Amino acid sequence: MDGIFFNDIHEEITNAAFGINGKCFLLIDASLEQYHSSLFLPSILREYKSYPVTFRQDELQGALPLYLFPLSASSERDGQLFKNSIYNSLNELKIEKLESGEGRSVCAWISTDLTGEQLAEQVALSAVQSIQSVGNILLSYYDPSVFGLLMYTLDKW
Repeated sequence: MDGIFFNDIHEEITNAAFGINGKCFLLIDASLEQYHSSLFLPSILREYKSYPVTFRQDELQGALPLYLFPLSASSERDGQLFKNSIYNSLNELKIEKLESGEGRSVCAWISTDLTGEQLAEQVALSAVQSIQSVGNILLSYYDPSVFGLLMYTLDKW
């Protein structure tokens, strides 16, 4: 990966993620750990405080383990994890990985004033939308290819 390209992406994501209050949350889909032995994240993330996203739907319990990790722009340790998460995310976007259906473990960097508990609850509540003509839809809103298609059928809030 080109160093200039990575630095540009890193700067852009840093400004967006930490711009409000110098803090953000890293959203990780841990279900991919069982499919990717080469992921750097699982071993590193065990050392961090996390907020599990707990879905109210019984069928999702344990099926979609999402975790939020609080990061601070003022922490060198958090900065390294943030940088690694960007690198990992860009690596997950390689055509051959997408075509093989490997999935994406790095889902989002979320800038908010909410606490970890509040954000985890909001993610859980917004991830499943009930559409009368379709039924329940599990929204992978961290996947731009899915989000764009569903925008017109979801609640307006």
